[in-house]
Amino acid sequence: MLSAVIVPAYSYKPVVIIHGVLSGNVTLYPLVRRIQEVHPGTEVYATDRFGGWSSLEPMWHQVLEIGADALQFMAYHPQGVHLIGISK
Repeated sequence: MLSAVIVPAYSYKPVVIIHGVLSGNVTLYPLVRRIQEVHPGTEVYATDRFGGWSSLEPMWHQVLEIGADALQFMAYHPQGVHLIGISK
């Protein structure tokens, strides 16, 4: 006799990716695509704030602005997010 197996629906937490110095979200596209390929339906946000030369602005200023962006994104996802900081 066969019985039905009920698999609970699982959704991955959204991902926020922050680039490093002298970089931008263009360099993050391969990572964004790979996350979405391996984990379909996962919402991925790659910030472009302070991309390129503006990444050389004072760090305290960058932290305040990018931090505000991340907090706003997290407010829409109270179940939590994965935060990735990457620099090459």
